Amino acid sequence: YATAARQYEELLRVTDDRHPAETREALTKLGYSYRKLQDSKNAERIYAELIQTYRDLDSEIYLYYAQALAANGKYRESQKLYSQY
Repeated sequence: YATAARQYEELLRVTDDRHPAETREALTKLGYSYRKLQDSKNAERIYAELIQTYRDLDSEIYLYYAQALAANGKYRESQKLYSQY
């Protein structure tokens, strides 16, 4: 997962002409990689970007974002996301 996270970060950093669906998929997989690495700070950052940028996301994105927020001590924000989930 660490290698995948580095590669997705690099892909998102250097590629400007991606199709929005490709960016969404890369962000989703990056968030999942950070989640599996138990890197809640970076997982929170990625899930926040997904939710702010895209609509019609899978419901587990809201769950994972809520979990990352809770792990980072942001309980009020986390509760809102749990409600949305």
